[in-house]
Amino acid sequence: MKEIFRENRIYLITTILCLLLMLVIVIADTNIFYIVSNFITNAEYRENYGLAESTIKKDYNILKVIEEVFGKYLWEFDVMMIFGPNFIQILFPCLIVIAGFKFYRKYTTIFQFAIYRYKNYKSFIIKNINKEALKISLSLFSAFLIFFAFSIMVSKGNSMGASRTLFVDILGKSYVTNHMYTYYLLDGVVRFFLMPYIYAFFSCCIAIIAKNNKQVIFAPIIYYLGLSSVGYASQIAIGRKFLYLTPSTIMSSGAYDGFNSIILILTSSIPLFIGIFILWRKFKNGEV
Repeated sequence: MKEIFRENRIYLITTILCLLLMLVIVIADTNIFYIVSNFITNAEYRENYGLAESTIKKDYNILKVIEEVFGKYLWEFDVMMIFGPNFIQILFPCLIVIAGFKFYRKYTTIFQFAIYRYKNYKSFIIKNINKEALKISLSLFSAFLIFFAFSIMVSKGNSMGASRTLFVDILGKSYVTNHMYTYYLLDGVVRFFLMPYIYAFFSCCIAIIAKNNKQVIFAPIIYYLGLSSVGYASQIAIGRKFLYLTPSTIMSSGAYDGFNSIILILTSSIPLFIGIFILWRKFKNGEV
């Protein structure tokens, strides 16, 4: 058990940090951090905080302040689901290279000895690539699921009618309204399970042809951020259709009207196809 924890602690840490980031973002919108910091450090603010309009002074402590702020804030499920994971799309390429880096370390060390133990070394490599890709994928998706449950609990069915557009062209706009929880869960499966798996798979495949760990780390990041920058810059000259080839489009928390969801998922899966091609070439040439 201790060995399993040590092997996977980076993924557990990733889950915790991503969850905390999503929670901090939505909690910060209540203005709680400003209120609490002033209540603790500013005596005048603390003295006047408990004065109601009737000038009747109420006795407050820090726990009552937090309870009151959270109680009065209108939590809205769809707003939380859109803005909570907002920063994950920025950190996304840095998170998925964890799988590639871990696979590279194994591939250049213990896996070199494993070639003499396994009859089907190709299957062994593919199995371990899938294992690392699934670990980071499950790590991000676990953080999302916990945040998803938290959002349901505190929002109590409240929503603002904020929109996401993935699958709306297939399911219809009414589906988002009538089946809000199911819709955002489906949206989360794509953004926090499927996409992390695709890019982690890509990162692990790069590890097979990389000459050093820097290439493993920076190649997926450059692909994601570089092509995203080119995509958003090119849409003005080429048109919005170029955003299909922009990796960050599907991870964006905003809406993108007029896009075909199936085509967007397929174009966002290009790194998966690149990874498969890398494996095919290496296996074909007998270099793995």
